[in-house]
Amino acid sequence: MIADFGLEFPSRRSSQWSCWQDNKEAVMLNFHVSPVAERHFMKTRIFFVDDDEQIRELMKRFLELNGYEVFVFGTGNVCEINEERKCAIGENGMCADIIISDLHMPLISGVEFVEKLISSQCKCPNIALASGAWSSEKIQKAKDFNCKIFEKPFEFNDILGWIRECEMRM
Repeated sequence: MIADFGLEFPSRRSSQWSCWQDNKEAVMLNFHVSPVAERHFMKTRIFFVDDDEQIRELMKRFLELNGYEVFVFGTGNVCEINEERKCAIGENGMCADIIISDLHMPLISGVEFVEKLISSQCKCPNIALASGAWSSEKIQKAKDFNCKIFEKPFEFNDILGWIRECEMRM
């Protein structure tokens, strides 16, 4: 007889999972999952920041159709770093695997957003900026921050290609 097992992942990067068998009572399991094994269980989490609602919704749909967990925001002021001096996720955590931000937004520019991410010790290893009006100064800042640069209007498949490159490095 083959038993039917289920696993429940209560939160990202969690080491405590619920496990059940054939509708029996749940048992809590505590164990460490290596980053390599973790990739097989979890979708890549992407934050997409753009003040244009249509672009946000199109990008969200496109990336979700390609199997990604996507969160969209209308401004870079969404992250807790605007209230805190240090990333609230903690030393070993990461809020997103990939962050893609528009360069020109009200309240805070994409470059200012990335500056705050870096100064708050954000651990997201893959950050991109997109704009249709790059100045040489903004290009240099993005390069200094090791950001991928996308020219608007961008091709969705160009972004998808970069995301897949990022996944190969994770």
